[in-house]
Amino acid sequence: MISTLRVSNFKLATLVEIEFEPGFTVLTGETGAGKSLIVDAIGLLLGGRARADTIGTNGDKASIEARLDLPADHPAHNWLSERELAADSECVLRRILTRQSASRAFINGNSVAVQELREIGELLVDIHGQHEHQGLVSRDTQRSMLDSFAKIEPQVDELKGLHATMRDARAHLDKLKNQGESDRDRAQLLEFQIRELRALELDPENDSKLDEKFDRLAHAQELMSGVSGLVDLFLDADDDSISERVGRAVQTVQGLLTHDRNLEPIAEQLDTLSIEISELASDLRQRLPDYEYDPAELAQIEQRLERLHGASRKYAVDINQLGSVLERFETELGELAADDDTIAALEVELANLIKTYDSRAAVISRKRKQAASKLAAAVDAQLVDLGMDAAHFTVHLAPREERGANGVETVEFQIATNTGQSAGPLSRVASGGELSRVALAINMVCNQDTSALTQIYDEVDVGIGGRVAEMVGKKLHALAKSRQVLCVTHLAQVASQAAHHKVVQKSSLEDTLVTIETLEAGARTEEIARMLGGIEITERTIEHAGEMLSKARK
Repeated sequence: MISTLRVSNFKLATLVEIEFEPGFTVLTGETGAGKSLIVDAIGLLLGGRARADTIGTNGDKASIEARLDLPADHPAHNWLSERELAADSECVLRRILTRQSASRAFINGNSVAVQELREIGELLVDIHGQHEHQGLVSRDTQRSMLDSFAKIEPQVDELKGLHATMRDARAHLDKLKNQGESDRDRAQLLEFQIRELRALELDPENDSKLDEKFDRLAHAQELMSGVSGLVDLFLDADDDSISERVGRAVQTVQGLLTHDRNLEPIAEQLDTLSIEISELASDLRQRLPDYEYDPAELAQIEQRLERLHGASRKYAVDINQLGSVLERFETELGELAADDDTIAALEVELANLIKTYDSRAAVISRKRKQAASKLAAAVDAQLVDLGMDAAHFTVHLAPREERGANGVETVEFQIATNTGQSAGPLSRVASGGELSRVALAINMVCNQDTSALTQIYDEVDVGIGGRVAEMVGKKLHALAKSRQVLCVTHLAQVASQAAHHKVVQKSSLEDTLVTIETLEAGARTEEIARMLGGIEITERTIEHAGEMLSKARK
C-alpha cells in the first residue's frame, strides 16, 4: 500500500506531502481545489503519459515520489529481484519531469525505463476513473481476473510453460528444416572427401617415413658406392686399410711398453680403437643390402607420395595431419545425419506437446466458460446496488486464431449500460463514472483476485446520489477491509463511510497553492456538513453530518 506521497512543482502543487493509512481514505474539497491532481500524480508515477505543461511555475522540473509497503509474500518481490531492484519491505517509486528532456524514472533509487514503472505499478496499484490509467480495461488483466475467479491460475501457469516448450521445439525444428538443403549439399561434399581420404589408406606411422625412404632409394647407387668405399677403407684395402694401420700401431706401442710403462693408456686406447673400427665396418657392411636399387619400389613410393602431397595441399595440412582431417569430416557427417534423426524426433515431440496442450487448454476453456457466467451474474447483482439497474455485464470469450500462452481464447469484459444496448468493451461503452462503478462491482466480486494493494477510485460518484451513493460508500468501506482504498468524492454519503478523511484546498495569497489536510473528528464533521449543505451551513446540517459519521462507524 502507499504509505507516503511527495509531489513537487506538479500543476498547482508547489510541494505536497501526504501520509496515507491502511483502509478506506477519501479526498474531498471544493470543485477545482485540485483533488484529481493527486490521482494524476500517482498515475504519472505508475508510468502514465508525461506532458511538459504539467510542470508548475517554480522551476523547470517536477518530481513525484511514493513509498509503498510490501507484504513478504507479494509477487512484486519476485519482479524486483529479477531486475536486481529488490528492497526489504518497501518499494520507492520516483519520476522526474523536465521541460527540456524526457522524464526519468527510478525504482528503489535505480534508474529504470518508464515501462518498468508501468509494470511494477500494475502489480501494486489499480486506478479507476481515467481511462489512460485503467488496468481494468487491459485484456490481460481481465483474463487474469477471470482465471483467478475460476481458481485455474496453476493450470494456466502450467499451460504457459507448455506453450514455451512447444514454441522452442517449433523454433528448433524450423531452424533445422531451413538448414536442410544446405546441409544436404554439405553432406554430399563430406561423403566425397571421406571416400577420397579413405582411399589413401592412411598409415600415419609409415607415411611419415616415406619421404626419407624415397630419398634413400633415389640415391641408392651413390649410397652403395659410398658405403662400400668406407668398408674398403676400414678393412679391405690390402696393407693400407685403417684397420691394418691401427694394428701396426698397436704392435709398435706393445714393443715400447718394455721401456716405458707410461704408454699403457695409449696401448689400451689403440686396442679399443681397433675393435670400434671393426664394428663400424661390420655395421656398414650390413647396410649394403638396403641400397640395392629397386626401380619398381621407387616408382610405387613416388606415386604414393604424389597422392599424399596432393591431398595435403588440397586440405592445407601436413601429410601427418590428414588422418585428423578424415576424423573431423566423419564426425561432421555423423552430426548432419543426426540432425535428420533430430528432425524426426522433434516432429514427434512437437506433435505430443500439441496434443497435451490441446487437452489442457480444453479443460481451461471449459472452466473459463463456467466461471464467466458466474462472474457476470455476480457483477450484475453488484451493479444493481450501485444504481446501474439497466446495465448488463458479460465476459466475452473469443477463440484465438492460434494457440496462445494463456490458452485458445481471448477474454474481454463487456457491458451494456442501457436496456436494449449491445454490449461492448468497458473502455468504449462506460463513461468515467460508470467505469469506476463497474470496477467497484468487479472488485467486490473478485476482492482477492488482484495483487494490487491499493485501489484508487476517481469519478465513482458521478451521476449518483442518495441511496446509491451510500451503497457505493459501504462497498468501498467493505473493500477496504482487505486492501487500501483511496477515493476522490463530492458526496457526503461516500465520504462518511471512510476511515480516514483528507481535504484538498487551494489558496492564492501570493502563488496559487494546493494543500492537503488530514481531518480529525470535529473538522471532519464540518467538511461532511459542507458537502451536504448549500451556501449556509446550519446546525441541523452539522447534526446530520455527525449522524452520518456516527452511523458509518457502527
